[in-house]
Amino acid sequence: STFSDGESLYGAFVKSTVPLAIFENIDTSIALAIDGVVDVLTAIDIPGTNDVDIKHPGAEFLFTPISKVVECVGQPLGLVLANSQKAANAAALAVQATGLTFKDTGTPPILSLDEAIEKKKFFDLPKEVPYVINHGKNIDEALSASPHTYQGTVNFAGQRHFYMETQRSFVRPKEGGDSFELYTSTQDLDLTQQTVANLLNISQNKIVGKMTRAGGAFGGKLTRNLPCAMAATLAAAKHQKKIKVINERVDDLNMTGGREKGKAIYTVGFDNNGKILALKLDFYMDSGFSIDISDGDLQMAMYWADNVYNIPTWSSNGSLCKTNTPTNTAMRAPGVVHSIHTMEHVLHNISKILDIDPVQARALNFYAVGDTTPYNQVIERSTLLETWQQVQESSNYPQL
Repeated sequence: STFSDGESLYGAFVKSTVPLAIFENIDTSIALAIDGVVDVLTAIDIPGTNDVDIKHPGAEFLFTPISKVVECVGQPLGLVLANSQKAANAAALAVQATGLTFKDTGTPPILSLDEAIEKKKFFDLPKEVPYVINHGKNIDEALSASPHTYQGTVNFAGQRHFYMETQRSFVRPKEGGDSFELYTSTQDLDLTQQTVANLLNISQNKIVGKMTRAGGAFGGKLTRNLPCAMAATLAAAKHQKKIKVINERVDDLNMTGGREKGKAIYTVGFDNNGKILALKLDFYMDSGFSIDISDGDLQMAMYWADNVYNIPTWSSNGSLCKTNTPTNTAMRAPGVVHSIHTMEHVLHNISKILDIDPVQARALNFYAVGDTTPYNQVIERSTLLETWQQVQESSNYPQL
């Protein structure tokens, strides 16, 4: 059967209105007084594990429990259930307006990447490849011995996925009421099944996950779909009814993060021809209030940081920063966009300083067969230079 009006309950999240505060109370009577509202689910309704991120238990709640710390604005505190989406949305906004009580933690929230760097608010990561890479000679000695050095900083803004369909999930109980059919917009149905099963404290085979389309996800539905899927299934389990949870666009933007903001600080040493001799790179990424999968995004950033250039002495350090903002996540070539741009920024400035052709400066530094990357990968085959020359010829570059 279909999820038609009159047969389903509709959900809308009640979200935190402050960052970094102790959650003291939610007055659910404000919502229940609105016509059409059936219930307000909170952390006390969860029979299993209240974890959105099963890889990092305790890092992100589905609903923040009373007396626990709310990390950011937009963090879910509960779910209003009503007979219509309009009633659910109105009730959630009413609770947010006057029904939430918070207590100051005594610590000001960190709302920017620069502030996190200044206060050294970093997540603990292994001090090993790819987060820390040292290759070749001593970096300070190599930079001192270089005929030219240049220091640069590149700041990267974040980016929102703005997928065509907002986060959404439809759930219906199956016969017997202890298993559920979950229709969800996701890029990782297996993770969704595991997380929802943990939430309800049931076996995974009792969650039958179905995915029609991601609606243009771009990485935003790898994990950020989980709150909708979890909340909808929890509601279906409690009320034994079909449930729809569909985020309004503004709510979706307030609840979810996007591509991480970043900052790259580098020092490069090079010769009179533009050949890079040494590079030191400190790379920072804004993960938001939890790691989510940003550690993997940072891994990709550091592995791709050399781009296509052979740099004999290399030293890089990647840091994942915590801010009191919604947790960020993967987005189309996560991390790679930041680090490749940084290396192109390096080559651009070398060309400018030496007043040489930027095309030739790049070719001078290309990897060749037999070269070794900073992370000890040997280049076994390469058509890079050949392709580079073909592109110049096809674009008539020499005559431009």
